[in-house]
Amino acid sequence: MKNYRNIGFVAAMAMVMSFAGCTAKSGGTVKIVSISPEPYTTIRVGDKVDLKVEVEYTLEKQDAVVALTVQKEDSSSLGTAEEKIKKGSGRITLRSTFTVPETRIVTAFVPMRLQGYNKTQIVDSRTYNIAPKK
Repeated sequence: MKNYRNIGFVAAMAMVMSFAGCTAKSGGTVKIVSISPEPYTTIRVGDKVDLKVEVEYTLEKQDAVVALTVQKEDSSSLGTAEEKIKKGSGRITLRSTFTVPETRIVTAFVPMRLQGYNKTQIVDSRTYNIAPKK
């Protein structure tokens, strides 16, 4: 139940933000620097997708977790991956494989969750429009 609350919060935060690579007063940044497939790629219901996201981050304070959360339009999860990071900056690659369900959009969220906090304002995202099954 706890994970569903966090996923919903991340989705809401991503909608509020209108730019990529959010910086928060909490001491970090996260930015998607490459994503495969590209968001303009035609993805259809029923397709198996191997999502690969390269993320650039900076972390000024404590340890954190950078995650990849893939959701359909009702905010239900299609896949997740995460990696622990230490203070400093760097790049990591996160992957998630999923089959596209009946939906109009799929969004890949990349939040940074600081150690000791359940919520985040540090998130980047990309959205895919989904085509009907052929």
